[in-house]
Amino acid sequence: ESVFPTTCDYEGPGPNQSFGAPRPGRIHAGIDFTPPSSIPDAQALQCPILAFRDGTVTTVYNGFIAIQHADGIETRYIHNSRNFVTAGQKVQAGQEIGKQGNVGTGAIHLHFEIYNSSGAVNPAEVLLDSSKNPDPSKVKVTGNPRSTGGGL
Repeated sequence: ESVFPTTCDYEGPGPNQSFGAPRPGRIHAGIDFTPPSSIPDAQALQCPILAFRDGTVTTVYNGFIAIQHADGIETRYIHNSRNFVTAGQKVQAGQEIGKQGNVGTGAIHLHFEIYNSSGAVNPAEVLLDSSKNPDPSKVKVTGNPRSTGGGL
């Protein structure tokens, strides 16, 4: 089972939040779920981050969590304001592992990445429908998050 990694509404993902958007010396290897601008920062910082699938936490540091999954993929959750897991811990799909934040960046959001043996995978193809909303045929959706922005 795969679970959508946030329960909160989000804007986009827009062109600068999307997979492959150019960055100095690299590409954007994930997608960003940014709270709508109408949400106060204090509320946005309370938005839960959920484990995408069952797995083992491999790395945790300020603003960052990586989880290895049995099928060989790794998921990464970045810019977190709080982490609730430790390296070596087993987690279940849908378990709250942290809160979205702005560590290392100016904007509060969840940056979500998926890697397989070939490298970064576009999370939008795994998570979203053509309207950039969670696709329940691909992932379990809790909290009914939805895109409020223009998308790609």
